[in-house]
Amino acid sequence: MAEDRAVYYETISPTVSTGITTANLSLSGAHPGRVNPTRARITVEVASVYYLLNGEDPVGDATKKGHLLDVGDVLVIEGYRDIKNFRCIEAVSANGAMVKATIYFP
Repeated sequence: MAEDRAVYYETISPTVSTGITTANLSLSGAHPGRVNPTRARITVEVASVYYLLNGEDPVGDATKKGHLLDVGDVLVIEGYRDIKNFRCIEAVSANGAMVKATIYFP
């Protein structure tokens, strides 16, 4: 069984509800057919964020809708649907949060 490989990396600045860039959710060019990612590794830097995996928009500040990730936390998302539906936002407006995402493919 072949191991997944890290293919794409991106930095997200979630001042508004933001997900992984659509172009990073498939392989193209030298890879025949559409291959979906199997895993994403998410890390949080600078400040906390809220996230959801159901495609809804998380909300920071007083509303606090979603799951909290703090600086240094690591979230591993398994499965294409949850990776595609990942959304995050700063826990507090203008806190400067940065989310780093590495996308893995089979």
